[in-house]
Amino acid sequence: MSTNVKWAAAVIPLLVACHPPKAAVQTRELLDRGNVDAARKTIDRAVAEQPRSAALRRLALEVRLAQDDRPGAVKVYRGWLDQVGKDEEMLQHLALSTLRWGLRNRAPAVRLAAIQAARRTDADELEQDVADRLEDPDETVRSWAAVAMSRTLAGADALERQLRSPDPRARAVAVGNLARIAGAAAMRTLARLSRDPSPEVRAALARGIDRVGKEAAVGLLGRLAHDPERSVRRDAVAALGRLGRPAGAKIVRAALKDPYIGVRVAAVLALAELEGDRAIPMLRELAEEDDLPTALRAGVRLARMGEDQPVLNAIAKGLVDGSWTVRAAACNAAASLGGKHAVARKLVADRALRDPEPRVRAAGARAVLALGDESAAGRTAALLQALSCSARGKEMEALCLQAAEVLLRSGNRSGLHELERLTRGAREPAHRAEALRIALTGGGLLETAADALADPEPTVAVAAATDIYIRIDRSR
Repeated sequence: MSTNVKWAAAVIPLLVACHPPKAAVQTRELLDRGNVDAARKTIDRAVAEQPRSAALRRLALEVRLAQDDRPGAVKVYRGWLDQVGKDEEMLQHLALSTLRWGLRNRAPAVRLAAIQAARRTDADELEQDVADRLEDPDETVRSWAAVAMSRTLAGADALERQLRSPDPRARAVAVGNLARIAGAAAMRTLARLSRDPSPEVRAALARGIDRVGKEAAVGLLGRLAHDPERSVRRDAVAALGRLGRPAGAKIVRAALKDPYIGVRVAAVLALAELEGDRAIPMLRELAEEDDLPTALRAGVRLARMGEDQPVLNAIAKGLVDGSWTVRAAACNAAASLGGKHAVARKLVADRALRDPEPRVRAAGARAVLALGDESAAGRTAALLQALSCSARGKEMEALCLQAAEVLLRSGNRSGLHELERLTRGAREPAHRAEALRIALTGGGLLETAADALADPEPTVAVAAATDIYIRIDRSR
């Protein structure tokens, strides 16, 4: 081959890539004018003539999304696979286009889900679409868009405006993220917002202000720790523990006398953060409380400080409590001990794995799995799967999902097959999305996720697009 021929063979594909097909240009112009039906006819003709053109195929699936035809977009992708076989780049483009579709959706809940997805994927290609949501008609969507775009001047300005939103939920989003974004520079604004009429906003402020990491935050949290709303007091006391400033200990100690037990528990746990071993006597007292959820929380904190017996005592009591939710909480406390804690594992195996309530047995299976007994976890999950996966009802479907996850984590591939079935066939949209997420983290096929992009519930499609984009991005 001559030098000129070699040069042409190398350069011509680059020139073609730089100059998209004429049909692609025409289709894009039609889309920009809002003539979507004509755009579809144009691109479909072009794809039929050049079925192996990736540029045309990408545009064809974008046109279908512009028509709200997600099944059609997936069909275009499947047609491309018939031509070339596996192509993760095309699948990621489909996922990205689905997220862009979500950001422009009519439903605020879908736009909100898509903004959160854009934040998770950190895809530069979505930045302008997220920026467009800074003027969204829904106040909460607008606040989350401002949070996502806060590194830009327009986003920062929008975030400041959202602090004055008439919608308390939108203000809470802005307030809760302001300290993380602006740090100590936001202290004056945060102090003003501590007097917001909405408890939801004040609680969001309490949860977020520890991100400032400055001594000045102690005084503001001290004010919130005396708020008339108990949820605000609880969150403020917990934040003082996370802030880790010794000056906060006096405020936290005063909260030990709060009439609301949630505040008192938060105070003891905060003191454990601030004072370490000095909080052990109070943690021991809480671990002996008749209120078992409180006892379990205190016991778990003691276990992290090297003292296991209090939590084991609380677990033993919790596993025989009359309320199934307390018995399940005891299993969760046991699971948090991790490793191969033989005593905790035996307690759960002897009680929870034989519990008459299937939801407790599911919690027990997760616990013994976390505690190192894959065999017992798998056996229990298999029985739960047989009980729940062919039954009807929301609770049984949730139980089936939990059983499938335990089976998968314990090394039984039938759990993956069940998760993939739930991805396609679960009645509850949230269960379909969760089944897909677990399946993908457990080695499930991306093609299962591609099918989910056509799910009738838009938020499931957005979740699937997020999982696809991230998994492909991380594999590169």
